Amino acid sequence: MAALSEVSWSDLLNKPTPTVERLEADRHRALRIRRRDGEDLVLITASRASQEHELVEIARRLFFAVMRDPGLRSHHLVDLLPAVFPWVRFLPQDDLVLFLKELIAVFDASVELDNPAPALTVIAQWRNTAEVWADPELLSALSSEVVDAGPASAPESE
Repeated sequence: MAALSEVSWSDLLNKPTPTVERLEADRHRALRIRRRDGEDLVLITASRASQEHELVEIARRLFFAVMRDPGLRSHHLVDLLPAVFPWVRFLPQDDLVLFLKELIAVFDASVELDNPAPALTVIAQWRNTAEVWADPELLSALSSEVVDAGPASAPESE
């Protein structure tokens, strides 16, 4: 997200008219609301939110149109993945295809639920997998045979 103009939560509550004027004058038509006691918020105009939603929907439809065409899917989408996710270069080819299939399925389900979190989780999980493949020491440690040392003893109390 581009750097947004910021206002404090107090300004929003105590000076709503100037805050809204600032929002409407901002080129992004969005303001970051800084909060001391919680996560910052983003205040955005309804028209901007609608435009962003429409753009995401167009990208989703384009993505799924490519996915429905086996020729485009197999020849182009896999080739484009490194441009979107540079870390996929570390995945074995079979894992690259699995990532793509899982991403498509979960992305579609996420859209149905109107919740981006599951799709973003899949991306983070596969990024972590690529990180393991990229680190020979970590890959070796995680690929080695696990030795069962039996049950763990109870911690000593102080």
